[in-house]
Amino acid sequence: MIVDSLFQILFLIIIIAIIYTGVNSIKKGRLLQKLNLKLVLGIYGALLLVAVGVFYLLPIEESLNNVVENQKELAQAERAGYLLMNAASEGKQIEKENIDGVLIKKQWDFPYEGKQLDITQVGQQYSSPFILVERKEGDDGQIEVIHYYTRTIIENIEFTDERGPFTIQLEKDQLMISNPNMIDINVGQFAKEFTISQFTSQNGMDLFSDVNQIDGTNVLYIRVPKNVEVEGEVQFVTE
Repeated sequence: MIVDSLFQILFLIIIIAIIYTGVNSIKKGRLLQKLNLKLVLGIYGALLLVAVGVFYLLPIEESLNNVVENQKELAQAERAGYLLMNAASEGKQIEKENIDGVLIKKQWDFPYEGKQLDITQVGQQYSSPFILVERKEGDDGQIEVIHYYTRTIIENIEFTDERGPFTIQLEKDQLMISNPNMIDINVGQFAKEFTISQFTSQNGMDLFSDVNQIDGTNVLYIRVPKNVEVEGEVQFVTE
């Protein structure tokens, strides 16, 4: 940072010298003769130097989100989401798939002695999970729920930890699934103006394009006792 500051100060001094030299060449003009050019340039240069110093004294707020720029890492996160959804839709046991990049956000255990279970999603479903149900080999009187998920990266910014787990509640013979609390996300981005970008390989701003957005995949894996009949929009484990 010190090197950058010295470079900027040197650059400003060079600019001032160029301006001063140019003004001297046209100093014979009537209007410029009335101005104290040395004083004006001195004040201008001093303001620029002070501005540089003040800039580096300003407190910098650390970003709450990690920036992900490695293309290989982004590709792996996107692939993990695809493989997780593909395994769930094919009725596979997620744990046995050992998919790199698939994580567990939360686990629940509910004692249950009923013979029928209705799985429902309640409230406004803006991010519905895929629900996969496995029948156990015996009746242990327990319902187990595992929340599998993959990373969420928007505009190269990691938002995975910002998304909380689903809310799971068991009331009598009904397992109710609710979305996490909604969060507000404000994303800012700087882009070069067209007058500059037209001469470079960098394109203008393309905020929230499909290329720059990796939506995390969420799967609720529910294990129920052998003799429990399950109703709801679910996929059963077949493999």
